[in-house]
Amino acid sequence: MRAQRHATIAILIVVLVLGVTQLVALGANIIKPMTNVTPASVRVSPWLSVTVSDTQLLTGESVQFTFKITNKSGAAISGPMAGNADKNFTYDQNQCWAIEDGFGQTLFPRNNGVVRVMAGYSNWDTNYALNNQDCGTTGTNNHPWRWSIGSTNLATNASRTLTGNVRFTIPGTYTVYFGIISDYVGYPTSGAPTCTSSNDPNTHTCFLNEVSITVADPTNTPTITRTEIAERARVVRYDFQQPLGVTNQFINSVARNHLVCPGTSLAPDPTCPEITAGGPYDSHAVTFDGSQNQRIISTGRILFSSESTTSFWAKPTVGSEMIVLSTGAVGRILNLGFDASGNFFCEYNNSSDRLTASLAASGNWDHYACVINALTRKRTIYVNSFMAGTDTADASLIGSYTTVVGSNIEQSGGYYTGELDELAV
Repeated sequence: MRAQRHATIAILIVVLVLGVTQLVALGANIIKPMTNVTPASVRVSPWLSVTVSDTQLLTGESVQFTFKITNKSGAAISGPMAGNADKNFTYDQNQCWAIEDGFGQTLFPRNNGVVRVMAGYSNWDTNYALNNQDCGTTGTNNHPWRWSIGSTNLATNASRTLTGNVRFTIPGTYTVYFGIISDYVGYPTSGAPTCTSSNDPNTHTCFLNEVSITVADPTNTPTITRTEIAERARVVRYDFQQPLGVTNQFINSVARNHLVCPGTSLAPDPTCPEITAGGPYDSHAVTFDGSQNQRIISTGRILFSSESTTSFWAKPTVGSEMIVLSTGAVGRILNLGFDASGNFFCEYNNSSDRLTASLAASGNWDHYACVINALTRKRTIYVNSFMAGTDTADASLIGSYTTVVGSNIEQSGGYYTGELDELAV
């Protein structure tokens, strides 16, 4: 079972997860449900079994589905010969298999007879189908998320395991179900050209293995404790839980890629950032005074994958444009920071391709995140887990890069003034 998640909650919440009711009151602990849950459903099929990584999320977090597909047809089946990029792909909640890339082309086009596993929930089509770039089709039978089973043949009665991910952005409780489809053929054979929840699941593989997933809204309360990026997915995490005082090294709790200050931490004139008391939900944070020597630099390259989230808690001193994190190379520089009015931004190439949050800094501790899909170039920013802006960027960033915290990548400006905590990628 994952570690408990602690929070101060101003209301009484009744959470129903897999038939177990938990009461969460003032000052109580929010218990993280057991992970890797196998759904218990009245509608099961010999074709498919599913394990769900999490049943309780916060907005902006992802869940992973692990599918075990067994071929119960009389012939070998397979996914598309080319275009297996949808294997283990992470969809946003409002996206479907007909998502388009930045050039108006369907990212995962259908191909006659190829087989994919799928997932969805009731009324998804009503809310999101034909949603322009995110779902360019009129309907998905409420199974919008699909993943290839792989291009190699799966023989009769043979099994294969694969995964897919969905990032939930809207609070609520969702009854998620699963299935298998063969493009333009059926669910999954020609003997099941259509599929409803009343059909025989032995032959009609849809609406299977129901599981309840609760997505909580943490509200605009910075005292809520949460895992901003799932622990298993972190590349780096700087929690700044070091002894109080000026220091020239900041520890990455995931690996050995630490942050170092080029200035000095020694008296009588220290120039590096200071570990101070009073972070958002733990005891320590790091404080920058806006001077050049206070920038800190990664000792190694930090990996930004095809789908990456960069997040942190911050309490900026508003008044000038400043950068919290900068990474990349010439022509594809990624910056996260605040403009002179205190609005959080996520940009490429020094403001030429900027997405700015619709919510300004509150003057208190707030949580900020930028989620980037480098395949589609979709960029979404969050403030305290509320979506504060989304667009399609002009550029993208994939690869491992030296990263600077507290200034631009050139270390020549944009110096950050304020406090910072729980920086993670």
